[in-house]
Amino acid sequence: MPLSTCSTLGKLATNAQQQTFEFPDIFPQKDVKSAEGTVEEMQEKFMEDEKQRQKPDPRRGGVTEWFGL
Repeated sequence: MPLSTCSTLGKLATNAQQQTFEFPDIFPQKDVKSAEGTVEEMQEKFMEDEKQRQKPDPRRGGVTEWFGL
């Protein structure tokens, strides 16, 4: 390798070590509440109800539903 190429690569390596990359926030949190009676509000309520329904019952002690107890 020619000497000029080595010194150029050394400068690039030094500059690259000082750089950082920050990933963009592609899923920002929504703080806005939907107006009452809108489709968005009904969807949010439905999703909250579904999440609650799918949570395991703490009284079952880890026994899954397919045992039928």
